[in-house]
Amino acid sequence: MNQQYQEKEFTKNLDPKLWLAVLKQAMPYKHTMLWIAGLMTFMAGLDSILPLFTKYAIDNMIIPKSFDGILLFSLLYVGVVIVGFFTVAVFIHLTGIVETGMNYDLRKRCFAKLQSMHLAYYDRTPTGWIVARLNSDISRLGDIVAWGIVDLAWGFAYIVIVSIIVFTLSWKLALIFLFLLPFIGYFSIKFQKKLLVAYRMVRKLNSRITHSFGEGIHGAKTTKTLVREEANLNEFTGLNREMYSSSVKAAVASALFMPLILMVSSLGVGLVLWLGGVATINQSITYGALVAFISYTMQLFEPISNVARLFAEMQNGQAAAERVFSLLELEPEIVSSVPWDESWSKRTMQGDIQLQNISFAYKEGQAVFTDFDLHIRSGESVALVGETGTGKTTLVNLICRFYEPQTGSIKIDGYDLREIPLKWIHSQLGYVQQVPHLFQGSILENIRYGKLDASDAEVIRAAQLMNADSFIRELPGDYSYQVGESGNLLSTGQKQLLAFARVVLANPRLLILDEATASIDTETESLVQIAMNKVLQDRTGIVVAHRLSTIRNVDRILMMYKGRIIESGSHTELMHLKGRYYKLYMNQFMQETADAELAREA
Repeated sequence: MNQQYQEKEFTKNLDPKLWLAVLKQAMPYKHTMLWIAGLMTFMAGLDSILPLFTKYAIDNMIIPKSFDGILLFSLLYVGVVIVGFFTVAVFIHLTGIVETGMNYDLRKRCFAKLQSMHLAYYDRTPTGWIVARLNSDISRLGDIVAWGIVDLAWGFAYIVIVSIIVFTLSWKLALIFLFLLPFIGYFSIKFQKKLLVAYRMVRKLNSRITHSFGEGIHGAKTTKTLVREEANLNEFTGLNREMYSSSVKAAVASALFMPLILMVSSLGVGLVLWLGGVATINQSITYGALVAFISYTMQLFEPISNVARLFAEMQNGQAAAERVFSLLELEPEIVSSVPWDESWSKRTMQGDIQLQNISFAYKEGQAVFTDFDLHIRSGESVALVGETGTGKTTLVNLICRFYEPQTGSIKIDGYDLREIPLKWIHSQLGYVQQVPHLFQGSILENIRYGKLDASDAEVIRAAQLMNADSFIRELPGDYSYQVGESGNLLSTGQKQLLAFARVVLANPRLLILDEATASIDTETESLVQIAMNKVLQDRTGIVVAHRLSTIRNVDRILMMYKGRIIESGSHTELMHLKGRYYKLYMNQFMQETADAELAREA
């Protein structure tokens, strides 16, 4: 469970361009955001009125000991409170719309980007890192943008309105605010870099923990059979401890930020009490004005504190924004020069495949193919055999254009793959892997995944063709049976038969079987073999095989060795050649014979 993948390191301070890009994601909700800004401005006006009510009550009722107009005063005060209550309810509702809507849109964009990425990206990027971006990082951005509008709109409006009022009450006392603002700015800049570095590390470790969770869940059986529970726990504990330590450091830095701002605001209140008290004794201002001024002084630093808190949150949020937008900015390495249009949906692949001078390497200096040539005729069935690591699966991945060769060309029906839309290539392709993948849902839904508009009768017919109908009928609910996550409620052989049925339903022109019978028992293999012979008729088929008994009836067998084809011909021709294929077949045949004899004796 060692973490080999290293995430891109970000070193910028607060980046205005990045946050403009984040705000663009909220543009579909600009009208809602304008309503929020308007409501918060209105709310700021209501909040600024309340201390004036206090001033009026002290100067006109409490000190003169007069109750004239108290009924109207009370009604107005209650009215302001009620209006404020409904205003808060509405802006919370609207803010929720912006937050959830932005999260929805970002996740949709990220998922669409992931669908366009080539397989090499998934080979080198752990699932946990991707999941962390789609979940916690995007949620963080939605929260900051939506509630940031609330804080900024209310804070700015409140500061402007209250500043006008306090300068009206006493311009000398109001200058205290101007004196304190530079200190707030200094502390904000001081903590910016420290907070940003801390939160970047927290987000990075969060991805590693998510990945570790995923590995632990999917590899539970392997962990138990290797008695790795304690070792895995120790590794995870170390990672979790590192996350804890980094989170504490980030929390401490953030926690120190707010008290410093509050300390500055308390200093302002103390100065107001001192100078305002002197002014009241000298009768320069009234008692009510002094109380209102103190209230405004304390409340004026609340919006400043909110902005400071938002500033701190943006340090945290930038780490998330960098990770999300680094995903959105990814460009697929495999693209088509010809865009998809509806005319391609009417074209049918013939399946003539030509590889010329192909060179390919996963890593520089470790070539899999060098100047490789191969021609597969339309409707021909070809089997690729050879030792592990000879390039069999790599070859079919290149033909499917899951990877791109460094040099050379691959043509289908005379067209270079780079000049054919990827969507068309894959729409004509059927691919059955050694380890079949089923989606959580019913058997019917999993087979229909090959052709979404297929009727129930077509699905059942595909299952019957692949000899899967009999075992399906024995399950509770037959075709409505839930297969579980990744099909874990079915045996490997049953999953493989469903994967075959799904491909048959799609009726592809090019069929790839990559070790499709390697994980099933002999009895199931015989059922699949019969079906394979049927589905390979009248279409181009490429079979990557370990069990040589399953490919005896293909048109041509290619014996591969270290990225080269060293023998080519039918099963009979290669057996007469008595070369490497002959030796491999005889060794496997004798092993299977010995296994059968042992089974009979048992």
